Amino acid sequence: MTSSSLLPLIETMAKERGVESAVIIAALEDAMLTASRKYYKSSEDLRAKFNAESGQIELYAVKHIVDTVANPATEISLDADVLARLDELFPPPGPNGPKPAPEAYAW
Repeated sequence: MTSSSLLPLIETMAKERGVESAVIIAALEDAMLTASRKYYKSSEDLRAKFNAESGQIELYAVKHIVDTVANPATEISLDADVLARLDELFPPPGPNGPKPAPEAYAW
């Protein structure tokens, strides 16, 4: 398909078939996930999610953040530069501006 939104097509198909749009979206997500697993032939934990805002089906891999990677298919390690950048992008909330996050929430 082109980069245009799938939403109008989904709504049209749902109306023609007499089903909820959510049923078609779930089927498309499952189909994308199945095709991706076959194409990438990986043991990664892949997820597919329909983005209603963009009208696209997004595919992503879920990985656990660890200090030392034992299984690259399911784990990822973040270096100090990446962690510093994450703190810039997502500063913790505070009444007088960003403050250090509690230990439980620190990167």
